[in-house]
Amino acid sequence: MASHPTLIHNKTNESSSSSSSDEPHHSYPRTMRAHLVENYCDHPDFILKQDFPVPPLLSDTQLLVHLKAFSLNPADYKTRNGCAKLLFPLRFPAVLGKDGSGQVVATGSKVLKFKPGDSIVGCQSGNRSGTFAEFAVFEESECTLKPKELSHVQASAFPTAGLTMIEAFRTHPEMAPIIERESQKLLNDDRNQFNDDDYQHKPNEEQEREDDDQHKPKLNIMIIGASGGIGCMSLMFVKNFLSRFFRVNKLIAVCSGKNERVVSELGANVVIDYMKTSARHGPQTIHDEGEVNDDENSRLPSVCQLLRKEHGVEFVDFVLDCYGGYYYYDDVCSHLSNSNVVTSNGSVKRTFFTTVNPPGIDSLNFTNLLKMAYLMLSTKMKSWLSYSYPVFQLASFEATNERYFKLLLEQVAIASCDAKNMEQTIMVENLPLTVYSFDEIKEAHVVLESKRAVGKLVIDMEKE
Repeated sequence: MASHPTLIHNKTNESSSSSSSDEPHHSYPRTMRAHLVENYCDHPDFILKQDFPVPPLLSDTQLLVHLKAFSLNPADYKTRNGCAKLLFPLRFPAVLGKDGSGQVVATGSKVLKFKPGDSIVGCQSGNRSGTFAEFAVFEESECTLKPKELSHVQASAFPTAGLTMIEAFRTHPEMAPIIERESQKLLNDDRNQFNDDDYQHKPNEEQEREDDDQHKPKLNIMIIGASGGIGCMSLMFVKNFLSRFFRVNKLIAVCSGKNERVVSELGANVVIDYMKTSARHGPQTIHDEGEVNDDENSRLPSVCQLLRKEHGVEFVDFVLDCYGGYYYYDDVCSHLSNSNVVTSNGSVKRTFFTTVNPPGIDSLNFTNLLKMAYLMLSTKMKSWLSYSYPVFQLASFEATNERYFKLLLEQVAIASCDAKNMEQTIMVENLPLTVYSFDEIKEAHVVLESKRAVGKLVIDMEKE
């Protein structure tokens, strides 16, 4: 690293600190270690630069963060290999990565919520990237204070996966207003008036809890790809947050049987091993008269056939598909009842099917984009015209929302599960994390791209 530090901007944040205005100036190096790519590449051919320039603040609303940890997401390798370059082109040399947790070292003149020394969690929005490095620039709106109960490694796992998960649950008409209301309550909290050192999650005494589950609306929820990052966080979200407002009869996890213990500890009470079903053929499979032949000419049940036969589940209120493809929507259409009359008021409940991965080929060239758009539009039209089809939705994370960020960290990663004494539980301790050192980023990308990772993959900058 360079031995002569430089300072872009430093100021005291009166809204979040009571420290004296003559606080000493902070400084940081001019260069940093960074993993970068110089062209699109199928393999993680990262080049480690020891003296890559520290990124400057390009606007008054940005802050520079010394990263302590960052996490990997599927979008990282899809950006690296160029399959999404039509939508998200790179300028080379490029530093990838969107999520990170660390300490603020400099802020723009219009940044009001954070000051140098604050520990924050951030997620770069849109086409921006740059967290595979020692320093990264975030917009003020892309960050929130890191709860004291979480380490940087734990906190860095949540941004992109967690915010995408919340966007998915917001597509359900019964869940959306609750998420909006509760996240707004957190935003109205006065916690941001405290110093970072004093910031600690405190249970909200106005949380709506009912001792009698009979008064809560009943739901069956199915998570496909439940052992991945978004899947694990979805199970945590249902168990730690949604269960306060709904009676979740069945929380169904679809994943490999070897991960049954993981998803059960996160809250699933029904686990379907997809390798024992026709789903083993891959997500692009389309059903033919209800069943699919496997390679050995034996006939395997589908996921929903197994769910109906062995667990008696005929209707699922909400399906979150974290894997993508055609198979699961087609399976729900073919083998479950997708509308259900609620006898208390005669209204019709429908299955809502939300995916975070659009169906089709990974490479997003112009032709494939047209095919994907046609498929999604035709699928949506089916659900508009007939109640026999689930309502199809695509959830995507586009911009960080401060309310949802706080909800994610304070009601999912940390939960107050004891209604009587409001004791805090660090629920993130149940989230599987595989931690690599900064020098092991290539190995981490290989695991990520295999689509066999359990939970989240995190880079710990302080790990040797």
